[in-house]
Amino acid sequence: MSVTKTEQNNVKNIEDCLKEIFLVLKAADKTIKVLETQIPIEFEESIPTQISESYHALVEDLGKFESNTVLDRIEKSYYKSIYSLYHDVRLSAYISLLNEEIGSPHYVDIDRFYKFATEFILRESYRLHIQISELEEADKKALRETPPSDFEETLSQDFVKISTTYSLGNSEAFFIITQNNVPLFSSLNQRSSLDEREILPPEAFSTTTVVPQAGSIPATNLGFLSPQVGRIPQPTLPPTEILSRFLHPNWYSLPTAKWLEGSDLQSFAPVIDEQNTVVTSQDKGRLWLEQIGYTKFFEKTKTEDKNEEVETSKEDVDVEMNDVTKEDGKDDDQSEEIGTISLDNLYEWAPGNDIDDDEIEAFEKGTESQFVNEILSKLQALKKKRLSESTELSYPTEEEKKLYHKANRILREIILSSGHVPDWKPSPSLPILQTNYSGTLPVPTQNINSKKKNKSRR
Repeated sequence: MSVTKTEQNNVKNIEDCLKEIFLVLKAADKTIKVLETQIPIEFEESIPTQISESYHALVEDLGKFESNTVLDRIEKSYYKSIYSLYHDVRLSAYISLLNEEIGSPHYVDIDRFYKFATEFILRESYRLHIQISELEEADKKALRETPPSDFEETLSQDFVKISTTYSLGNSEAFFIITQNNVPLFSSLNQRSSLDEREILPPEAFSTTTVVPQAGSIPATNLGFLSPQVGRIPQPTLPPTEILSRFLHPNWYSLPTAKWLEGSDLQSFAPVIDEQNTVVTSQDKGRLWLEQIGYTKFFEKTKTEDKNEEVETSKEDVDVEMNDVTKEDGKDDDQSEEIGTISLDNLYEWAPGNDIDDDEIEAFEKGTESQFVNEILSKLQALKKKRLSESTELSYPTEEEKKLYHKANRILREIILSSGHVPDWKPSPSLPILQTNYSGTLPVPTQNINSKKKNKSRR
């Protein structure tokens, strides 16, 4: 009964192992679709190296045959051993490679999937073998020298078949010899070890096998390449100094962007001069932000948090406000609800959009014309006062700007409310400077003193 129980455990272990392998291979084959390749149903080759030859012989003999995919066989619980799964994965990858061009992106993906699947199957089969041997040792502690079971022998044989036939192979490249007998090599052609097709390069090119170099030669020390200064080199040896003319940019002060002072021309003139500079203003600002700006920001937030804590500690928690009415509470709720600001309205806002209460009152009473006259007189008085106090060029004050926008807004409303927009045109008698060119215009010169004087002769 113990042997039967052991065999049952072995069958269960391999079924669980195959299920885990199926899940991983399905996830890795979502985009490559190797497991969906059609393979013959009645085809099995015990020698892994002869799978491709036997497949071509079957196609030549039968021509047409029944086929299915690896996914179909997984759903039908067809696989009972590790080698049968490896056999079908290798065959599916080989058939998929025959339909692709060597070196294409999909060709490389198929080859990578075959390598990944083979290495994963080898790793899982080795893990399963260790697990089974541990279980048998636990069941048979008294009999240590027990012959291996049939299941262990089959698993070992499958592992040996896969591990002995699987190889990454050497890569291939193309080369051509120039007229000066100098070989020029190309990059690797990404040929798979499963692909047995011959590559026929053009006449001038040839194929070569690229073998990785073993690290058997000891590396030379840096002292041989860059000797000490005190050592006098031999005149027959070539110079061994490394990076003799290397100059690091940080050793010198690099010219950066400069701020310009345009005074009256700041509205349209450039503010930064980046001519003949190595470090731009963007790099300079980014470096300042990373080195100094973030630290200042964190220090500022810490100080604000501390001040808030101090203020909250000073406030009284249980304070009753009897003077506040219910209506005031409603207004507070409404003010809290209006906390969100519309970005569209903020973008379209202009200083002339604000409307005061006195403007609405003037339109309701019909005294908007008199109200405009008062605003214009105030504006003129403020302007005279500003110009009389300062001799230099002075800008309008905030009160002047506010009165200007208010007068402009009321005049616009008066014109629009009348329903008739007058077609006013500027007077042509007013001089207007259209274009001002610096310099003088060339004109023909006349010398007044060059006229000949006719003298009368007596």
